[in-house]
Amino acid sequence: MTQFTYKTITYRELRDGSYKNAYIPQDSKFKVTSLLTDNLREALITCPGNDDDSKTFMRVCVDEENKEIGRTFGFGTRIKAGEKVFGAQTGCGFEVIEEYRKEGVGADLMMMSLYSDEYDFTLAAGISLMVLPMYRKLRYHLFEVPQYYKVRHVRYQFRYSGWRNLLSLGQYIVQTPKDISNRMKSRQLNKKYIIKKETIVPEWVSEMTANDGHKYMELHDRDWLQWNLDHNTYGYDEDIQSFYAIYDRNDKNSKPMGFFMTKERINKKSGPNNGFVIGTVVEWESCNKSVLSEADINVLANQTFSNRVDVIYTLACESGTERQLKAMGYIKRASFKVGIKDKKKQLKDIGDQSLWRLRYGYTNMFIL
Repeated sequence: MTQFTYKTITYRELRDGSYKNAYIPQDSKFKVTSLLTDNLREALITCPGNDDDSKTFMRVCVDEENKEIGRTFGFGTRIKAGEKVFGAQTGCGFEVIEEYRKEGVGADLMMMSLYSDEYDFTLAAGISLMVLPMYRKLRYHLFEVPQYYKVRHVRYQFRYSGWRNLLSLGQYIVQTPKDISNRMKSRQLNKKYIIKKETIVPEWVSEMTANDGHKYMELHDRDWLQWNLDHNTYGYDEDIQSFYAIYDRNDKNSKPMGFFMTKERINKKSGPNNGFVIGTVVEWESCNKSVLSEADINVLANQTFSNRVDVIYTLACESGTERQLKAMGYIKRASFKVGIKDKKKQLKDIGDQSLWRLRYGYTNMFIL
């Protein structure tokens, strides 16, 4: 039976480089260095949720030959619960070599994080179907948000072979007339609002996100959003992130009405999506949802993506958005999953999804 060793490396070791002495990757199928790019290292070191360098940066499992079996990176974030703010643990890069997935390595890595006393809360986002059963077994509160996509370039529809191509072509043909309506809606909104791209996130964003009417949220204040705007994982030329402020065109004081943030990522992994550029509406807010709706913000966001983007992803978080997205030619694609664990059971209604402000840009989903 294979004997596994679990190693924990702190942010202090990451910052000063001594982790290279504590852990030396071997020539194996699976390497920490395959994901720990210079960009990701800089992002993790500067994360505004990291408040203590003694906390865990990485947990890695190795076999008797010091070959990697699995690993996960951790970093801090913040949960707003009413008027209180709590530190929370989150992470990225969770992976186990396929042939060892039945050995319980993944569960061990999750349990080590879950029962660590570094944080009272653990937050996860973008949970895959493969690991979802583990989150259920560990009794996370799980939320699901409808996810939608809209194809911009027909070549994206033909990335598969066989009957899928015929289905994709049919979907694309149905979408095309709806684009005319979308352009008309876009022109109407542009008469009402000024869309301004910013490299420095405005201070007013913090209050707008914190007071959107929900009791619980991952705290996306100005510092968090600026961090996400400034960093991504791989640093490819095609990988960009953008912030846009929305102002009232008819208000002489340029009243802020809302904002949105987007990202573009090229897929360089092998498979049918290789080479395609994926656009995502990652974060957004409106000061008055009855005036500037979630669907309106998606219309405004769509016109800001570069021509390289092949497909756009977004979420329907507000009531009524799904119907409007479908009318705009969006197609439903499963759901976006978020998990929260209150280790000490401090908050009785934390599992009520209706009390949560949920967005695509939770945890590491923006910088990924």
